[in-house]
Amino acid sequence: MRILMCLHNSFPPDIRVEKEIQVLKDKHEVFLLCVKDEGQITHEKWGGITVLRVFNKYQRLGARFSLLNKRKSRLWEAEIRKNVLIHQIDVIHVHDLPLLGDSIKVGGDYNIPVISDLHENYPAMLDTENSVSIFSVSSWQKLVSRLLTSVQKWVIYEKNIIKKADVVIAVVEEARERLIKLGVSPLKVHVIGNYASIDNGKFSTTVDSHKFTLVYAGGFALTRDLNTVIRAVAEINDGDFPDVEVILLGAKRRTGEKLERLAAKVGVSSRVRVMPWMAQEDAEILMERADVGLVPHVKSPHTDSTIPHKLFQYMWMKLPVIVSNCKPLQRIVEEAKCGYVYPSGDYVALSVQIKKLYKNRNLGKNFGMNGHLLVKNKYNWGIVGEQLLHVYGELENKVSKPG
Repeated sequence: MRILMCLHNSFPPDIRVEKEIQVLKDKHEVFLLCVKDEGQITHEKWGGITVLRVFNKYQRLGARFSLLNKRKSRLWEAEIRKNVLIHQIDVIHVHDLPLLGDSIKVGGDYNIPVISDLHENYPAMLDTENSVSIFSVSSWQKLVSRLLTSVQKWVIYEKNIIKKADVVIAVVEEARERLIKLGVSPLKVHVIGNYASIDNGKFSTTVDSHKFTLVYAGGFALTRDLNTVIRAVAEINDGDFPDVEVILLGAKRRTGEKLERLAAKVGVSSRVRVMPWMAQEDAEILMERADVGLVPHVKSPHTDSTIPHKLFQYMWMKLPVIVSNCKPLQRIVEEAKCGYVYPSGDYVALSVQIKKLYKNRNLGKNFGMNGHLLVKNKYNWGIVGEQLLHVYGELENKVSKPG
């Protein structure tokens, strides 16, 4: 089949999209339609697929604001339609909610099935972002986006549009349950988990060092609750736990500076390292050398129905983990017996869990091995990649049937 993937962001990077591409490219011809960032070329062969990048700076902003305000974009619809015709597309695969309406309109016009691949609960994500103080907004574009966004309209839009997709992909069981409650047929919804790739066998052991290092790798939005991590470190007495160190990996300039100021304010600058995002290979080396992996996300309707890729990376690396009590995080960590759970936002409780792992290194090693084995046997991309191919196989059979 000839697949047109639609992504409302630039590419690369996007770990989930990259993993799906690697699965699909050997059996299908894949085209990825995405936003063009500065310095990127318009058409490119990448990883066995064709990447099609669109829009100049002003078109990009216009399309973004139109999607946020109206949940549709003439620019995007025109590009989807054009590429469907040029490349004789058999199926449209839409990543996340913003481009789903335009894709379904084009798909309906040409009798092309549409797969809705929902990386997260998009309306809940917008609601969580809008709950942050307006004075914390880091750019004028984000401020305009916030002013244009009606979360309630997105809630209504999702409930109506998602039922029109031919196939719906969710990243975790809790997300599937949410979609079924919205009225989507259970037969349409497939869970393709946001799991780690283990085929390269790279992550197999931790590396001892003189520090007891906890690592967080990912986004630095306030909803990631890294403030709680820093305050937890301040609760840990430096005399009794002299070598505790936290690495926060993935900072942009302004967000990183805010966290560094907080660390200085609470007196833990020497024990908190705020680092910018780096090449994936280098980031993975730092993660592998840590002693504990952290997922401190704020508990919300958003985080209760999504799952971060980094959890499974930590588990595969044999790191014990400490996570907040978001439903999927808690369920998987308790299933694996691979770490501790603490109430979201409770920095005292988080500090207690850190101290437990510090004092009992053998327990941490057992937790790490438990997580590693569960990823090896269940929560890995090799297994769900086959499930993705099965979804496409079923769709191909339906499309090929006459009438």
